[in-house]
Amino acid sequence: SWTVTRRLPGSAVSALWETLPPGERRAAIGRHAQILQTLHAWQPPPAVSAAIRRRPPVDPADPATIVGMDVNPLPVPRALLLVEPARRLPFVDPGVVDAVAERFRELRASDPFLTEDLVVVHGDAGTANLLWHQGRIVALLDFEWVRWGPRDLELAPFIGFMEGPSAVLAWLEEDYPRLFAAPDLVQRLWLYQLAGTLRGLIVWPPRSPEDALRPWSAVWELRKLLAGAAHIEELLGR
Repeated sequence: SWTVTRRLPGSAVSALWETLPPGERRAAIGRHAQILQTLHAWQPPPAVSAAIRRRPPVDPADPATIVGMDVNPLPVPRALLLVEPARRLPFVDPGVVDAVAERFRELRASDPFLTEDLVVVHGDAGTANLLWHQGRIVALLDFEWVRWGPRDLELAPFIGFMEGPSAVLAWLEEDYPRLFAAPDLVQRLWLYQLAGTLRGLIVWPPRSPEDALRPWSAVWELRKLLAGAAHIEELLGR
């Protein structure tokens, strides 16, 4: 699943963000939008397209076959297979996981994996994978999670992004409006966050009761997401 390329100079934008002047922050996000547009417009050769579409077999009894496949375990039927393994984890409130499952069912109509044509997406195109060197972006790295998916899946890493997320999202929308074109964008981003966080719970389960109460834990994040999508609406200015 790893890609090998020549070594490139530079550092991740996420690591440099606090030290970048505002103009360079804007330039980094603008270039990122251009790279994503190019990727989404790409029509891979048939053999490559088929390889990307080919999904490994899923074993409902083995969550590793799901969480090892994608950063985000959607579509909804696949994400629901993680519910029982998550309920059985130590220090996890089964009621929280059951509530996530119910929310999946309520949001199923907004699952773009089930309802629309898809494009080639990076799958993990946050600023941690964006390389900056001498005042410019030199690479978008780590394509091991590439898949066919909806364009706006690329927004998932930017929900809760460092400082000033609203500004970052506004810049992305200015440079790549189609990322924000879905009429039910808030529901879609909410679904992405729920599914991605449930996967995180499986990958990094709590090791003590206190872990479920910490703001950086998956259980804590799921509780916050279950309360509603107001924070997503606020970030998007909707």
